[in-house]
Amino acid sequence: MTILGKIMKAMPEDLKLNEYVTWNASGGQARGKIVDIRKDGEVSSSISDYTLTGTEDDPVYVIKLVQKDQEGNDVLTEQTVIHRADALRVIPDPIKSVKNIFS
Repeated sequence: MTILGKIMKAMPEDLKLNEYVTWNASGGQARGKIVDIRKDGEVSSSISDYTLTGTEDDPVYVIKLVQKDQEGNDVLTEQTVIHRADALRVIPDPIKSVKNIFS
């Protein structure tokens, strides 16, 4: 969501399955694809022991990471992380965007 040129953090109603998002991570900006929205229980990241409990009012988003492969192409991995809506911003599909440039 953009307001007056600023990228705003997402609200739960802004986020849908299969959307691509970005967030601040310890190594810089991370990107991924929302593959599950948990509104009824605990969920964990596949790469850490971190867990969150999702509710109807405060869902947890399970996100597959987008990372660079050996050739420098953006690819969707099987690694998942979890976040709340206020940590996320919706972005265009980074994988499709690159493919369209060369198609």
